[in-house]
Amino acid sequence: MNKLKVASVAVAMTVLGLGLAACGNQTSKDSAPKDTSSKVVSTSSTSSASATASSSTSSTATSTPKDTTVDNKTVGVMVALLENPDWFKEYLSSGTMHYGSNYNSPEVQGFNYLTTNGDQLSYIFFKQEGNNVIIKQWTDEGADMVAHGHYETTTVSLDRLKQDYYVTDAQKAEVQGYVNELKE
Repeated sequence: MNKLKVASVAVAMTVLGLGLAACGNQTSKDSAPKDTSSKVVSTSSTSSASATASSSTSSTATSTPKDTTVDNKTVGVMVALLENPDWFKEYLSSGTMHYGSNYNSPEVQGFNYLTTNGDQLSYIFFKQEGNNVIIKQWTDEGADMVAHGHYETTTVSLDRLKQDYYVTDAQKAEVQGYVNELKE
């Protein structure tokens, strides 16, 4: 009866991530770094095998989790640096670069944008869908006037944007500085 209680407590503590150094096949809590970003949550304590599997899953995860989330403005800055960095920096430094959302056009419904508030050529629209960023820009190439142009759509991965513009502390500081200068 006592062995059953000890085993139940050991399973419950393992599921909760507390670990027991005194149990025969359990490891010390100091033997592996904790990775709270990949914590496995289990609501069942009926099977010691599943508790052990949960424990080993979280202890073998990679160390030091990276923060991979960026807000829409940051995504927009990285898109502008990819698509037209000179235009972006010029108008940002002159104080006329704006960030917005909910543009009133069905073709870019749900997209955010950066603009200098000029004609259609002065907008870069972007929308994040999972790891993809969809970019729409108006082009008048081949048209007799701006109004007769059309949207060109490209897609880039958020991972690529981050790899190109958001890895080092210096890059992150530069991008954040641009984000802070955007008008709304």
